[in-house]
Amino acid sequence: MQLLPWVISSVANQINQRNLDTVDYLREEIRILKSRQKKRIVYTDEERARLATKAKKLGKTGCDFFTSEVLTLKGLATYHVLFFVNIATRQVVPGGITDHKCGQWCEQTAREMTGFDGSIEGQDKKQYLIHDRDSCFTEKFDEIFTSAKIEAIKLPARSPNLNAYAERFVRSIKEQCLRKLILVGPSSLERAVSNYIEFHQTERCHQGIGNVIPFPDKRVKQLQSGQGRITKTSRLGGMLNFYYRNAA
Repeated sequence: MQLLPWVISSVANQINQRNLDTVDYLREEIRILKSRQKKRIVYTDEERARLATKAKKLGKTGCDFFTSEVLTLKGLATYHVLFFVNIATRQVVPGGITDHKCGQWCEQTAREMTGFDGSIEGQDKKQYLIHDRDSCFTEKFDEIFTSAKIEAIKLPARSPNLNAYAERFVRSIKEQCLRKLILVGPSSLERAVSNYIEFHQTERCHQGIGNVIPFPDKRVKQLQSGQGRITKTSRLGGMLNFYYRNAA
């Protein structure tokens, strides 16, 4: 009877080593391809959909910072916004806003995000969090997510394309919202970010997932019915608009 656990353990170790060797081979192959690739690879809609399907099985989330200039009583100040984006569903979760970005602030944010009532919860299957090599993403930051069954993976240096979904969200929120506003005080930045994320999730179509709205509400169902009067919902003084059919 003592032989069976030993056999099971040996087989499991062999399978795990096989997986590690496969990952190591793929990483080396990617390095070679990147060294020979002169232009950045542009994915088609069909390729994005295939990658999203694979990412959904892995449970992969990307996180990153973006900055915005805010007018305060002391002049212009740079504020940093931490956010998390689920690659499969495109769900964006704000982590926090600060004018003093540091490792301790990120660690406290990680505790709040993975706590009992946090916005990011661990699941039965293993999940992954990818981030760049910003010094604020400390070893303690990674350990907090590991305790919630979310393995943190540091990306290679100077590789923003490996966190493309987070980078695309940064471009979207800056081009469609923040660069068109004069922000006065951190509360105005919080309001702008909150409104844009709500618009991004419930009113904006995403080409990478079949040109659909990630988290539609009842207004979208009414729009698809083709019945009712066309109505407009505006955010941030008419900067972000959504048109739908009001129930008759």
